[in-house]
Amino acid sequence: MQLEQFDSISKIDPAEWDRLAGDDVLYGHAWLSTVEACTLEQTGFLYLLARVNGTLLGAAACQIRLGNESASLDKAFYGRASGVARATGFGATPAIVVGSRFGFSPPFIFDPSLSALQVEEIAEALICRIVERAELLKASVMLRNTKPGMFVHALSRARFVATPDVPTTYIDIRWNAFADFRRDLKKVHPATEKAIRNQNNGAKRDGIVVERVTDPEMLSADLHEVLDAHYRRLNGISLPFADSFLSEAFRRLGDHADLTVARDASGVLGVHFVLRRCGVSHALMVGTSTERARTTDTYFLLLNHVMNRAIESADRRLYFGRMLYDVKLRRGCSIEQSVIWIRGRSKLQRAGLKRLVPIRSMRIERMISALEPASRSNAAALQGR
Repeated sequence: MQLEQFDSISKIDPAEWDRLAGDDVLYGHAWLSTVEACTLEQTGFLYLLARVNGTLLGAAACQIRLGNESASLDKAFYGRASGVARATGFGATPAIVVGSRFGFSPPFIFDPSLSALQVEEIAEALICRIVERAELLKASVMLRNTKPGMFVHALSRARFVATPDVPTTYIDIRWNAFADFRRDLKKVHPATEKAIRNQNNGAKRDGIVVERVTDPEMLSADLHEVLDAHYRRLNGISLPFADSFLSEAFRRLGDHADLTVARDASGVLGVHFVLRRCGVSHALMVGTSTERARTTDTYFLLLNHVMNRAIESADRRLYFGRMLYDVKLRRGCSIEQSVIWIRGRSKLQRAGLKRLVPIRSMRIERMISALEPASRSNAAALQGR
C-alpha cells in the first residue's frame, strides 16, 4: 500500500477523487475546493490517498487547525464547558480534524468494492499517518461522524478515546408532494401541521416571499451578512467563510448547491443553504436577520420550503443537521448517532481526556436517551420503518 499526501485538493485529479467520493457531496472535489477557496480561518489542509498497485482505494480529507480561534471545535466537543476547557489547557487546537464539520459525512472514503477487512487495513494506515503528522505538529486529532463500532481496534491502539457525538437529525422521504407529507404529519404531530398551515398563511398576509435562488447574479452581500449574523449569535464567532462563499459554491457545484431566500418589502429576512447530490440533501447553513424575521416565523418558513424542495427533487433523505431537536423531531425527523474519537496532543492531555470523556459521554447519552423515543416513533409513523 502506498500513501500520498497533499496540502490542497487542487493537486488531486477531480475525476479520480470523485470516483471514490461517489454520491457524497460533502466529500466531492467541488465542495472541498469551495471550502479551501473561501475559508477565513487559520486552517491548513491535508489530503491522504491510499493506493494499492496504483489504484486509489481510500482517502481522508483533514483540516489542520493551528490558530487560537478554536471556539467552534471546543463547543462541538465540550458544549457549555468549552471556555473552561480552553482556560485549563484542554482546548481542541492545535488539532487535525477528520470528517466534515459542516454536515454529516464520514471521516474516510473507500472504494465500494473493498471487503470489510480491506477497509480496516486502509483505515489503520490512514490513522497512523494522521497521528504521525499530529505528533510533528504537537496537535490533537479529532475524528467526527464515525459510525459506532467502526475502526475501534485501530483507533484504540493509537490511543484515541471515544465519546458519542451530538446526534444529527434527518428525514427519509417517501412522499410525492408536500401536501402528502402534511397529511401524514397531521396524524402524529397535528399541532405542528396546523402551525405549518398558519405559517404559510401568515407569510401570504405579510407579503413574505420564500423562493429558491437559481441565478448567481441574484446573489447579494445581504445573504452572506444574514448567514454571518446568525452564526455569530450561535457560536460567538464569525462565519468561517469569505463574502465570496455563496458565489463560489454556485460556480463550483452548480445544481448541487441550493439556496432558499425569504424576503419582504424590507429586504432579506432569512437564508437557507443546502447541498444536494444523488438523492441526499444536507441543510448546511441557515440564517435569519432582524426582529421582523423572528416575529414572522421566517426560520419555519425556510424549513417548510427546504422540505418541499427535497420532496419535489425526489430526494431519498434530507439531513437537517444538529441541535434544535424539539423543532425538528416535531416535523418528523429522526436522529442518527455517531462517535467522536479524540487523541490528545500530549501525554498530559491524553490522561486528562480519559477523565473528561466519560463525563461528556454521560451528558450526551442522557440527551440521546431523551430524544430516542420521538425518533423511533417518527421513523415508524412517518418513514415507514
